Amino acid sequence: MIKDDYARAYVEVLACMRLLKKEDYDKIPVKLIKYFEDNKDVNYNFEIDCNTLNDRKLSEEANAINLYIYMNYFSTEARNKKIRYILIENEKKYQEMLSKKYSTDKLFKKK
Repeated sequence: MIKDDYARAYVEVLACMRLLKKEDYDKIPVKLIKYFEDNKDVNYNFEIDCNTLNDRKLSEEANAINLYIYMNYFSTEARNKKIRYILIENEKKYQEMLSKKYSTDKLFKKK
């Protein structure tokens, strides 16, 4: 059984795919689209259009899936390299923040 967050994300991803030009949509493997269709949350309603794309927030899971699709089916290798660099840097910053927030010095420091 697919986790609920991902089942809802598949609905969001499919909504984004409907905005693609046919030639771009056709670059995505039918097997992948079918997987999303078969595992989506049929009770989750998500509508999106070009005018409200920036106003509507996609879930973290949907953003990650859309990035995967972009990197594998639309992007160039040079662009992928830049994206991977940004992702690595973001992860480093996140880990530093966690390290500071949950530092053992802070946890056991007397107030």
